Amino acid sequence: MSEQLPEIEGAVIEQAALWHERLARDPQRTRNALDAWLVASPAHAQAFAEVEATLAIARDAADDPGLLALRHQTLARVALRRRPWYGSRAVAAAVALVLAVPTVWLGYPYVATLASGDAEVTSQHYRTAIGNRRTIQLADGSEVTLNTDTALDVAYSARERRLVLQRGQALFKVTKDAARPFTVTSGLRQVTAHGTEFDVRVDADLFRVALLEGSVSVTAPADKQAGRIMLKPNEVLTARGNRIAVDSEDVHALASWREGLLVLHDRDLRSAAAEMNRYDARHIEFADERTARMRISGAFRLGDTKAFAEALTDVLPIETAESTSNRIVLKAR
Repeated sequence: MSEQLPEIEGAVIEQAALWHERLARDPQRTRNALDAWLVASPAHAQAFAEVEATLAIARDAADDPGLLALRHQTLARVALRRRPWYGSRAVAAAVALVLAVPTVWLGYPYVATLASGDAEVTSQHYRTAIGNRRTIQLADGSEVTLNTDTALDVAYSARERRLVLQRGQALFKVTKDAARPFTVTSGLRQVTAHGTEFDVRVDADLFRVALLEGSVSVTAPADKQAGRIMLKPNEVLTARGNRIAVDSEDVHALASWREGLLVLHDRDLRSAAAEMNRYDARHIEFADERTARMRISGAFRLGDTKAFAEALTDVLPIETAESTSNRIVLKAR
């Protein structure tokens, strides 16, 4: 990359990348408008030249294994993130890195493609708002259901199926394809599926995999000392920092959120409320520790915090101390 590139505004780099993509897709309609953009400012011409030079270098090294790996890593971690068109210097750096590997950033929503020798990578970004769920049919026939407040990046090529769970929770039903591994990465951990159904949840301090069917392996690629953990159906792997545990649980209860239900088996109210609070802007809180330690079992409709609180006051010795549009405070009677 030229030493002049950092001096170009981030928005100009992004626009140059977009013009390059438009020119490749429809040269006849794009050429005149592009010419007008190029002559409007010397920075425009410089940025477009940098884009062309970078892509030419990358094409010459298309089969280099290290570059191929960097492409996929960058595609998953940088190119799929939602960014404003007008960007910042940080966005300019991200776009420069994407171009170097090379991909074309098309904004949001979008589909980006990346040439990789004889392979083409198709990338997409999906997300849900608080309280929403969404089921997605992927190109290979696999199915992903996103839970509340979830963000997922998907990058498919002829050689692999790579997904990055940025936050939240998703249930994956994977179509078998021995020639293309199906991997879900979040933070430092990676799940590889082998024609299976599994649930992955990511919180601030939690990484959890619940296996419903088939088999998956869990690794930490950045930690060379960490081994590969194989899960069997009805097993749940939970990782908090360096602490990892594998237990047998009712995985179908853990995945009941896809039916809009929260299924609880002898759970304390603090953890039960924390689950319900994920689905509603109105949160349940406790006025005293005694109430928070009470336990509950049952099935409850997600997203209806008021009904959940009323059910608790019906069956437990507690009452509502405060109720506003933002919170419901419960206390012991």
